[in-house]
Amino acid sequence: MTGRGNRLMTDHDLFEHFKVYCRRAGLGRGGASSVFSTGSYTAFVGSWFYVADWAFEASGMADAVRSVVEETERCRLPAIWRVYDGDVPEGLTEALSCAGFAAAEETYLLAFDLAHAIPAPGFESREVRTEADLDVFLQITSSAFGDELVLSPERRAKLLASGEVRSFVSQDESGPLSAGQFNLMPGNPVILLRGGSTMPGQRGKGGYVSLVATRLLAARGMGKQVAFVEAGPMSRPILTGIGFKAVRRATSWTYRRNPTQ
Repeated sequence: MTGRGNRLMTDHDLFEHFKVYCRRAGLGRGGASSVFSTGSYTAFVGSWFYVADWAFEASGMADAVRSVVEETERCRLPAIWRVYDGDVPEGLTEALSCAGFAAAEETYLLAFDLAHAIPAPGFESREVRTEADLDVFLQITSSAFGDELVLSPERRAKLLASGEVRSFVSQDESGPLSAGQFNLMPGNPVILLRGGSTMPGQRGKGGYVSLVATRLLAARGMGKQVAFVEAGPMSRPILTGIGFKAVRRATSWTYRRNPTQ
């Protein structure tokens, strides 16, 4: 991409891009309704108090962790702090454990350098641009997660506005297959894939991979450099099989306020 020709990024390059253009820039803040920021960390506040980025030395670590606990108690929200292998300062996970955080799920940060060859989509896949396509997207997502997803008219209009969240669907002659999204920001060279799901009766046909490829091609067409995704044990081998690199392992540390307080 710009300034690097066809040279593919190293793992170090990819993680630095993630730290700068995802964590620090606030890409993929999800349903957060506000941002809480101190001189040492930034958190997205919604249904969780999510620590998105931090920049403190070891000498300030105890104060920062204590501040997160206090804000969590004040907001009456659970907290989540996702720590990646190689994050600093050293000893952060021990400090979280001592403060009452518990290690929850492990995921992997995967990255796809968009200078890399992208597999051709195997099914009809398209960006959601109409009300009918949005209904298909909601049908797939609701079926995949077993919970009907109903959006307000305002939320529907926002998803169709092609803003900072782009939605996609794939299908074949039998009907809808997969749905997924990605987050983007103007001037930001990366995207964050999210929400990949497949109709329960359609799994194993390749609809998920086809939709990933469609999103990668769309991102490249926008001039983006890298696609990131947080992958669990089910999606990780599928994604690495089509060219994603496992950049870092991540552990989500959670803190739940004392219900008696």
